Amino acid sequence: MDQSFNQQVDPLFSENRINGMAILQEESELLEIVRLVGEDTLAEEDQLTLFTAKSIREDFLQQNAFDPIDTYSSIAKQTQMLRIILLFNDLAKVSLEKGVLLQDIKKMKVREKITRMKNIKEQNLDAFEVIEEDMIDEFSTMLPSQEDKTC
Repeated sequence: MDQSFNQQVDPLFSENRINGMAILQEESELLEIVRLVGEDTLAEEDQLTLFTAKSIREDFLQQNAFDPIDTYSSIAKQTQMLRIILLFNDLAKVSLEKGVLLQDIKKMKVREKITRMKNIKEQNLDAFEVIEEDMIDEFSTMLPSQEDKTC
């Protein structure tokens, strides 16, 4: 199945599906720790995993059967939605490594666009490219400049 989706939909379809499922599995394991000692005791990268898993569940998997747009999503739209969430996660990890705070990542303006991407109409899938560009731009403005490191 994955091979045919990789050929017909997106070459990274199965990789993204596996990565999304791995994040949800890791969330399950982290929630056990959170129940015992609280989320604040987790490393920021683990907190990011919980944040990304929540996005996968709420922004990707959860559907509103009464919404005419959200009732049905093509495989092409689903692929783009998951790709955007995973890209956000990857860029957030890099940003954390470079000193950006998780609280600032969670407050990014592009998060609203990610939350609303399920409302993108099937005939307007180019909107995902705009979200990706906005995300990359916003992450790049958050990173400390090279000048700051030399001082």
